Amino acid sequence: MSRSWRWPTKVQQEFRFVSKSLSHIGQVMCPQSGSVEKEMGVFSKGQVQMSATVNTKVCSPGDTLSVVAKICNSSSKKMKPKFSLQQKTVYRASGSTNPSEKSLCKMVGETIAVNSEETVSCQLEIPDDVTHSLHNCELISVEHFLKVYLDISFATDPEVVFPLVIVPPSFVPPQPGEAVGPYCAAGAPINNDFPPPAFPM
Repeated sequence: MSRSWRWPTKVQQEFRFVSKSLSHIGQVMCPQSGSVEKEMGVFSKGQVQMSATVNTKVCSPGDTLSVVAKICNSSSKKMKPKFSLQQKTVYRASGSTNPSEKSLCKMVGETIAVNSEETVSCQLEIPDDVTHSLHNCELISVEHFLKVYLDISFATDPEVVFPLVIVPPSFVPPQPGEAVGPYCAAGAPINNDFPPPAFPM
């Protein structure tokens, strides 16, 4: 705040913004899958194939992502599977952009031996303090994605990237078989705050 004959004052306050751009969130609750293959280069021979699956596309802070990766290492090099939850934030102003990217959490699997096949599973917990995804703002956007990749020394790491949408828990519809609220069995008494009708129904 700038005022004449006084020193300017500044106040900084954090606002937690919740995006409501997901109008059909139930349509994106299905699992995601992807695959990649790589021919090894000068320092090694053979080929590497990897297919990965994650159980959902929409999640909330505190949820656990279930990831499964199937790796076929037909090369002459050892490698390690890695799982990383990434957040990308882009600020836009006056025609310029300022992107920043950070890793929220990461897990490392066991070493995949030469000429072997392995299936690796990972339970990746989303931090409770993670920022929600934001897609419908012209000034700032917040995106999340899960990266499953193979760490190979002296080679480009093959990776599969899954987009994720992180929303408040109230935005995520219940899973099949999950209770959605109180109910009353037929013939059971009902206790509520509403008086009985004045006239017979």
